[in-house]
Amino acid sequence: MLHLVDEAIGSHLRADVPLDPSIDVDFSLPDKEWSSGLTRPTVNVYLWDVQREAKGNKGGLEEVQREGQIVRRLPLPRVRLGYFVSVWAGEESDEHLLLGRVMRSALRSKAVANDLIPAGLVEPGTGLELSLGSQDRRLALDFWRNIDGRFRPGLELEVRFALDLGLETPAGPPVESVALSVEDTERPTRRSLRSRAFVEELRRGDG
Repeated sequence: MLHLVDEAIGSHLRADVPLDPSIDVDFSLPDKEWSSGLTRPTVNVYLWDVQREAKGNKGGLEEVQREGQIVRRLPLPRVRLGYFVSVWAGEESDEHLLLGRVMRSALRSKAVANDLIPAGLVEPGTGLELSLGSQDRRLALDFWRNIDGRFRPGLELEVRFALDLGLETPAGPPVESVALSVEDTERPTRRSLRSRAFVEELRRGDG
């Protein structure tokens, strides 16, 4: 599933920055071994963080349609992916130019276009939300310190989406009647039990 998110992010960057065909998009760990093999300008987009997104999660049950059948499920959990984006072009001026264009795209675009999302990654009505993060200034320093110790400018691209876990059950038939029973609790020996059934007929077109 994560490889499909990578594919969507790569397609988005190419279309929205936009990126020339001579510029590569790579999702590998940007360590010294990787960078020594580069032969073309490259935008590295490395997935470094996966978290459950608390904001936007809902409780209860919801009903959705699956292949003509109504099913019940818990609301889909939302996840947040953190990508660290860096640019490799040989000359610092070229790197800063390209990184600035990527930054503008991250600030401008709120989501990946639906036609760039691989089939089956998200369900209709949802998508891949984008934002520029994080406010933690230590992120870049910690990132490069844990890779090869050599600092390099970059930015964090956050991707949020709802994940379908396939946990759903068929919904039962619609309720057509409700039974109400009332018992006299003041005179228990009297077993006065009243029952009344309320039956509501479904009428097409009723408001």
